[in-house]
Amino acid sequence: MTTPMMRVLLAVTLAAAVGCNDSSTGNEAEEPPVTGDVVPRGDRLLGIAISDRSDGNFNAAYLEAVDAGMQFTSLSLQWDGVETAPGVYAPDPNFLEIAAAFYAPRGTRLILALNPIDTNNRRVPPHLAGRSWDDPVVVDAFKGLLDWALDRAAPLELVALAIGNEIDGTLGSAAEWEAYGRFFQEVAAHARSRRPGLVVGTKITVGGLRGPFAAQAAALVDASDAVLTTYYPLASDFRILPPEAVGGVFDDLATRFPDRPILFTEIGSSSTQQCGSSEAGQAEFVRQAFAAWDRHATRIQLLEFVWMHDISQAQLDVYESYYGVSNRCFLEYLGTLGLKRPDGRDKAAWGALVEEAERRGW
Repeated sequence: MTTPMMRVLLAVTLAAAVGCNDSSTGNEAEEPPVTGDVVPRGDRLLGIAISDRSDGNFNAAYLEAVDAGMQFTSLSLQWDGVETAPGVYAPDPNFLEIAAAFYAPRGTRLILALNPIDTNNRRVPPHLAGRSWDDPVVVDAFKGLLDWALDRAAPLELVALAIGNEIDGTLGSAAEWEAYGRFFQEVAAHARSRRPGLVVGTKITVGGLRGPFAAQAAALVDASDAVLTTYYPLASDFRILPPEAVGGVFDDLATRFPDRPILFTEIGSSSTQQCGSSEAGQAEFVRQAFAAWDRHATRIQLLEFVWMHDISQAQLDVYESYYGVSNRCFLEYLGTLGLKRPDGRDKAAWGALVEEAERRGW
């Protein structure tokens, strides 16, 4: 799943134009002593997806996230939304340039996703439609996209580059996984050559890492610099699983991938009362996630909590059309995923995040 970026980044443009309050990450102070089973933050990174707020005040939301301990956020770009004609890169708005202008001077790091796949949507430009993932024409075209994007991301400190988002939502056979793996290896090598030291991977859901194509997913992880994954505690019917489920997920991935750092590039739970959760349940999920993270503090490098705010009905309608899913609990989950209400008022989960982050020195 990707975060709603259109209004957010338009608000960034306006905020930058009028001069936002300059702010560091707020993490330079010496960490306070931590007692009990709580583990100090150390080198771990805390991220928050800063989603739309109903009053359009992105700067206020950004500063709240920084105060809560946010060190990085994320930006997803769809390949066919950037390359508008063969070799022509003309996104409108240019979210990457906007993000670089806003985040870089403020010391906020970024996970950048360039998506030939976005969950259950293939996002390849029309002139490449029907070609295999490992077709040299497709590979060379994506290398061109990488060149364009990495040039514009030069001012940013990139936590990681994801080539594809939740790719298991589209790859439906072993052969397609393997073709995507060959594509990935070539374009990832190109990205690393352009920006040495860059962490490159592809986002695969927890379900995809453990599902029927687990072997193919593991091969992609082997070709990556880290495990990039997303986790939402959803049953097959989109009802919300108990908050405690997150602990088993963390334990399993730490065992399954002992030789790669693990990056939860998206993690979150819903407060929907209609489908098995509540505001208290959502807050407990946040607490359980931090506790599980502590148990694997040397293995799990980061968490990015999604989203900061609940989304509007208009945004929900867009997601329903985009994913082609009208399941009531799916829509309830998306609609109440925020840690805050659309107007910026706190839900219990926001208070839990702030408290748990502070306990660990964020």
